[in-house]
Amino acid sequence: MRQKNQLIKSTGARGYLEWLKMNQPLIYRGISNKLTQPNLSGMGADNIDPIAIASTAPAQQSWIDNIKQLVQGAASIYLTKTQLDQQSKITDLQLQRARQGLPPLNIDPTSYGLSRQAEIDHGKSKERCHAASIEKILGKASSW
Repeated sequence: MRQKNQLIKSTGARGYLEWLKMNQPLIYRGISNKLTQPNLSGMGADNIDPIAIASTAPAQQSWIDNIKQLVQGAASIYLTKTQLDQQSKITDLQLQRARQGLPPLNIDPTSYGLSRQAEIDHGKSKERCHAASIEKILGKASSW
């Protein structure tokens, strides 16, 4: 896994997902199952990292819309309204770059008052619990 604040050179959806995994790991883990289901349903996709199948081409608008909905839903579990607004602005900017086929900017969410979810509690069982909660909540969302 990349070190925090390491420059990501991948572009498109892959670059955005690498940035999300590095900077918002619990959100990434919470939504990763939703990212592989539509593409590999019934093909043993349970353990596939979405980054491995993500394209480096400019991201399509339908992908942008879906990922934004998933990230906002997952972020709402952890963040206050003010933090959620900041998260949304960062997400919009990074997804705009993915749409343009550019790598994500090297933005550290902690610089904007957001914590990395993995730092909320270092106990792995609690992290898994948060990720499972996100998956359960997002499981009600329609798959794409």
